Amino acid sequence: MASQEYIMYTELKNSSNVVLQSTTLDSPLYRTHTKWDSPHPIPTVATYIPLEFLNGKKGHSHRERKGHSLFLHKNIIRSRIKENEFTIEFLKDILKRVAANIYNEIKKETQTTGDKYDYYGIKETRGETIGIYIGKKTRQITLQFVTHKLKRLEAYRNLLIDLNIEQVDWTFEIYTRYHHIHETRVTQILNALRKQYGKSQRWEIHNQRGKDVHYLLRVKGIDLNGAEIHIKTYRSKHYNKYSPNHPEHHPKLEQETRLKNISPTFITPETITQYSIILTTVIKATKIKPIIGDYEKQSDSIEAAAYSEKMRRTLRAVNKRIKANSLLEQDIEDIRIAVAKLLVDKKMKQTEIAKALGYSYRHIKRIVEELVDKGIIKRVKRGYYEWVNKKEVIQEEETKIAHKHYDTLEQFLEDLKSIKQPKILQLKPQLVITYKEEEVEYKIITNIYVDNHYTMIKTKDKRVLGYKISPIKLQELILRANHN
Repeated sequence: MASQEYIMYTELKNSSNVVLQSTTLDSPLYRTHTKWDSPHPIPTVATYIPLEFLNGKKGHSHRERKGHSLFLHKNIIRSRIKENEFTIEFLKDILKRVAANIYNEIKKETQTTGDKYDYYGIKETRGETIGIYIGKKTRQITLQFVTHKLKRLEAYRNLLIDLNIEQVDWTFEIYTRYHHIHETRVTQILNALRKQYGKSQRWEIHNQRGKDVHYLLRVKGIDLNGAEIHIKTYRSKHYNKYSPNHPEHHPKLEQETRLKNISPTFITPETITQYSIILTTVIKATKIKPIIGDYEKQSDSIEAAAYSEKMRRTLRAVNKRIKANSLLEQDIEDIRIAVAKLLVDKKMKQTEIAKALGYSYRHIKRIVEELVDKGIIKRVKRGYYEWVNKKEVIQEEETKIAHKHYDTLEQFLEDLKSIKQPKILQLKPQLVITYKEEEVEYKIITNIYVDNHYTMIKTKDKRVLGYKISPIKLQELILRANHN
């Protein structure tokens, strides 16, 4: 059966002539397939989380775990059009044809004039719109696409590429819904997230029949590979009209990711997956289970990234420090000093401290032994301690950190020969080497990245060199290079 035809406009560079290009609805630009299959190359986004982001303060080893599905919420793509690149009428016509091909029904076509902008838009339903903003003074033209669907996200991506748009701003939201009995636990971890990685937070608590309902807690300003990330837990506006048996009564945990000045080629489900590592880690740290209602069943979902074990441990440790500070009514950064104050000043037993902070008794016992060894406290009798040297911070051994960039793997292995007894502090995702010299510990952060099967070097000129070398094989090469 012959497919219907449509006309797509393209504009030639350095020419005012508009060329009509005839194609069909089977064109990849508007294809309604289930698999992400684009005529344009999908780049590999090397989203290596910065070392300091994953390590926190202790530098635990990195382990990856498989994530679960997350639900896609709102996607907003904005593109600023260069002056005289396209006419407004040309863009309006393009949007009309796009809407006619991908929308099931056009419910509203809007044209408004405001103080700062003129606007033209086409709407199917709430959250499904395309439009043009024209600045009153600047005459700057901005294309905007809003969607909750992966298929339409692909169509908009392909359209922008076909229009030779080089840079766009992309904001996407992903979420999971969880049971309200875990709300306090989630807010505690989000508070730790803000303290360790974020810049600010907004917290709104409602009183419902004498109980606190965390209507909104939003952590802002987390930086990840140039993206600005906000995470929030929130209830729907009319949550109290639903019974606890209804999914809409329960809160959502949502991550909003803002990418600026990126190529349209990076608008892919893979990019969403890779940037979901923070939300996945919070889910793992809080141990929440998803609630799937009718809305979620109709929503598109993406495979979540593997969570970061380092970040999970850091968040839980920071949360315990916050609990200790609450008991002490003061802000202490070192959990060991907090334990000492609870032990000596508050006369709490080690079992009581472990229960209050969420640690195991064995872990608290190790901290107490370390405090005694460092001469901070001493034991007077069983279960009772006193200060020897009251401090607010325990000074650690000096560590000097250096970043080294290598052009080849061979260059790195050659450099290892001049280092005495190097140790691998971290292998995945980024190789970090430590060694001691004259009682000073040196930490070398390399530009070498490792996954389960490959070793990659990201050079200063933004090239990526790949080696089919597994982590075990790389460890063997490092050991052999130092012994030669």
